[in-house]
Parts: sequence; structure tokens; C-alpha cells
Amino acid sequence: VEIDVIPSMARLPERLDQYLFSVRHMVSTAAVFMREGERAPASVAEVAALRLVVARNSSPLSYVRRKGWLEHTQVVPTTDEALRAVAAGRAEACLSNQLVGLSVLRNLKLEDKITPVFTLPDSSVDFCMVVHRTAGELLARLNDGLLIASERGDLQRHREKWLPAFESVASHAHMRLLM
Repeated sequence: VEIDVIPSMARLPERLDQYLFSVRHMVSTAAVFMREGERAPASVAEVAALRLVVARNSSPLSYVRRKGWLEHTQVVPTTDEALRAVAAGRAEACLSNQLVGLSVLRNLKLEDKITPVFTLPDSSVDFCMVVHRTAGELLARLNDGLLIASERGDLQRHREKWLPAFESVASHAHMRLLM
């Protein structure tokens, strides 16, 4: 089976040779996820001092590489495994794309055990549709559709419809940080 379009993928430098990326349809940042009750880091320097875990082939792994933290970061196959490692105490914190991490927490039913505690300020990543390198015509049609959807407000409406649960969880966790 050949896939024509991947609807959402982080545009990372190491992926640019493999795929053609559409215009972005969303921007997301990486977050630090820790066990409830643990002291949240107050700075990026404090994040760097934690025993970290990150999913292979993810935008947070690219961030860890860029920061030079790879030698003290455990790399696991999936975000599921990374968050389970934090829950089990095998790592102090998981770095994950905020929306991915919140979705995985929800699926694993770990929302009451692990929470996002810090957003990495320089970790914004564009999310785009992706096609095979030879599918330039398809990419052009996808870009046209995304631009029309954006102008009509469809992208914002879909974000509000499908992402409010994640945003409210992140907002709740952020509010606890401010208190």
C-alpha cells in the first residue's frame, strides 16, 4: 500500500530530503512532562539537568540534538514508552510535542499521574501535510486547499472543535505553575 498524504508531520531539517511539506496548518511547541508533585523546572538550564526521555524520530529529539543534550537523554521508540518511563520513575521528564504528549497521556489514562510543567520557549515546530518527493502536483493542490481553508476560518474551527480538551489540560497545568 502506498500512502499519498500524511495529514500532519513536524517539518524538521532531517526530513526535508525525504518529503515535500505543505504550507503549515499548525504550530506546536515541545513541553516537559513530569510526574505530579515533582518540582517543575524554572528554566531551560534546569530542564537540561533532568534525566530526560524522548521519542525517536520526533521534533523534541531534534531539539535535544540541537541543544547538545543527547548524551544524557534516553531515546525510546514512541511517546507512549517515554511517558511510561516517567510514570515508572525510569526518567524524571519526557520531552514531547505538547499536543502529542497530551493525546498520549489521555490514551494511556495517565493524566492524573503526569502533567506538562514547562514549555520549551525555542522549540516551535510547523506541522504540515506531507507527500512523496515526486508528488509536486498533489502538494500544490493541498497547499491551495489549506490556503482556502485558512482564509475561510475552517482551520481555526477544526482546531477549536478537535483540540479544546488538549488545550484545556495544558492551560490547567500552566495555571498550576503560576500559582
